[in-house]
Amino acid sequence: MHPKEVVHLSFGTAANHVSTHFWNAQESYMEYGASGSAPLVDHDVSFREGLGVDGAPTYTPRALLFDVRQEFGTLRARNALYGAYDDDAARAKWQGDVIQTHDAVQPSWYAAQLQHEDGEEVAVEGRPLQYWSDYARCPLHPHSLVSVSAPGLHGSSYLAPSSSFDTYEQGYAVAQEMEKEQSIVDENLRWITEDASLMQGFQITASASDAFAGVGGAYLAWLADEYPKTERIVFCRKVDAPQDDSPRSARLRAINAMNEVVALVQYADLATLLVPMAASAPQSPYVRPDLANLHESSAVLATYLETATLGTRLQQRESLGKLTSQLNWRKDTKIAQLGGVFPTPLLAPMRTRKDPSDALIEAMFAARNITIDTPQSDPGAGATALAGAWHDVSTGYIDGAHPSERAAPYAESVVARDADPMAEAPTLAAVRRWNPAQAPLLHTTYTPLAFNVPSAYPSYFHGLLRDGRPRPGGEDEPSSVTAFPTIASLRTTPDSVALLRSARDFVTSVLSGHEPLGAYGIANGARAALDDAEGCVGGRDGLREMRESIESLCAAYGAEDEVQAEPGTDEEWEDDEAWDI
Repeated sequence: MHPKEVVHLSFGTAANHVSTHFWNAQESYMEYGASGSAPLVDHDVSFREGLGVDGAPTYTPRALLFDVRQEFGTLRARNALYGAYDDDAARAKWQGDVIQTHDAVQPSWYAAQLQHEDGEEVAVEGRPLQYWSDYARCPLHPHSLVSVSAPGLHGSSYLAPSSSFDTYEQGYAVAQEMEKEQSIVDENLRWITEDASLMQGFQITASASDAFAGVGGAYLAWLADEYPKTERIVFCRKVDAPQDDSPRSARLRAINAMNEVVALVQYADLATLLVPMAASAPQSPYVRPDLANLHESSAVLATYLETATLGTRLQQRESLGKLTSQLNWRKDTKIAQLGGVFPTPLLAPMRTRKDPSDALIEAMFAARNITIDTPQSDPGAGATALAGAWHDVSTGYIDGAHPSERAAPYAESVVARDADPMAEAPTLAAVRRWNPAQAPLLHTTYTPLAFNVPSAYPSYFHGLLRDGRPRPGGEDEPSSVTAFPTIASLRTTPDSVALLRSARDFVTSVLSGHEPLGAYGIANGARAALDDAEGCVGGRDGLREMRESIESLCAAYGAEDEVQAEPGTDEEWEDDEAWDI
C-alpha cells in the first residue's frame, strides 16, 4: 500500500496567506468539466470527508491553521460548517451583560462576491482585501482553525500585558501554554492524523520573521517527538520589517533578523527537509506583483510551492518520503532551495491555427503511419531561456545571501506543467539540458495540467493571452489569464552556503557586539539563571551552540574552514549581560 495522505500545518499570517493560495489552487482542480475524465490530482491526499452540522457530506482540507483571531475574519459567517456556532443565536439566549471587546470584521468585497459566484452577476460592496480569510475559497472545518492569543489582540493572553508578540521565544512560550490548556496536539492534530489510512507526512508553512516562528518551532518539536518516522517538510517564510527610521522599526529589524536565524537552525534540526522562502520580483516581464501586498507576494510563493510539491498529490505520485530522500541523499543537506518560472517561456515555436485542409492532409498521412515534419525546438536555446527567467525565492531569506552564480545542485526535483500536449518534449529537453544530471540526482515530473487561476488570484499579469502564452505586441497591457504553464523545482545545492554564512556572520556580530540580547528578542542568560525565565534559545550559550550548528551546516554544503573573529571572552560577556534588560 502506497502512502497517501498529507497533513498541512500553517503558522502565522504571512504563512497563511501562502497557504490560502495553495488551498484555492486545490479547490480549482475539483472542477473537471463535462468530460467526466478521471482527475490528475488525487483530492483525498489533502482533503477529508466528513459531515456538516446538518448531516450533509463535507470535503475539507487536512489542515491546521494557527493565527490571531481577527485573521479568521468572516470565515464563520460564510461557512455552513459553522452553523452550530452561531454568535447571534448565542447572544439572543444570553441574559447577562455583554461587553463588546472589538468591532466585528465586515466581509470583504471578494467574500461578498463568493456568495453570488454561481448565480447571476450582481454588484457587490465590501471592504478591500485585508486578511487571508478574505479570499479563502475552501471551506475549513472548525477544528482546523487554531486561535492564538497575543497581547493587544482579542481574547486572553499568555504573556504579560506590557509585552508585544514579536520574538521567537515569546511564540515558543505561548505555544507551550496553549498546549497545556487546550491540548491541541491531542484534540485537533490527532483528529486529522487518525483519519488517515497511511500518511505520507506533514507539509508545514511557517512565518519565520515574527513570534509565529516560535509557535511553529514548538509544534515542530512535538511532531518530531510524536511522529518521529513521518516526513516533515517545512517552508519557512521571511517577511521584511518596516524600513523607516523610527525606533520601533529599528527594533523590529533586529528582532526579525534573529527570529529568522533561530528558525533556520531549529527547523533544520527538526525537519526532514527545510525550504526557506522570501518574496522577490520574478524575472518574467509578464508578472508584476506588488511585493508590499501580502495577497500578491504570497501568490508568487504559493505558485512555486504548489507546483514543486504537485507530484506528491497526483494519482500517479511520488511520496514525500521519496522526495526528501532524493534531495537529501547525502544525509546532511536538509536545507533545500525553491525556485521556478511562470509563465514558462516559449521553448518551441508557437503553433498557429491550422487550415482545415492541412489538418485533413495530416490526418490522412497519420492513418498510414506517416508523420509530417514540424519545426523542432532547440534544447540549448530553451535552457538559456529558462536560465534567464529563473526565479529563486530562497536565497533572499537572509540579507546578503545571494550567490554569484548558480552551482550544480547535489540533487533536484523539477515539476513542469502545461495544458498544451505539444509542450512536453521541448520542456523536458530544455530542463535536461539546463541540468544534465541523471536520475536519481535529477527527477523530472511533467503533467498536462496548467496552473489554474482562481478568481481570488491576483491580477498582476501583463502581455499574456488567456492561456498564459505571450501576446505579440501587447507586453504592457494588463491581462486576464485563466491558466498558465509553470516550472518549479526543489534542489539541494552548494548555493545554500551563502545563506548559511550570512546567518553565521549575524550570530557572530551579535555575540561580539555590545548590544544587550534583549535588543534581539533573546532572554538574558545570566538573569534567567536566577529567576528561571530563560527562553528557549538559551542566552549567549545558546547562541554559541547555534553558531556551531551553522558551522556544521556550512561544512556539509562545501564551505571551507574560515578564521572567524572570536565573539569575546567570558568576562566580556558577563560585563555585557549586566546591561541586558
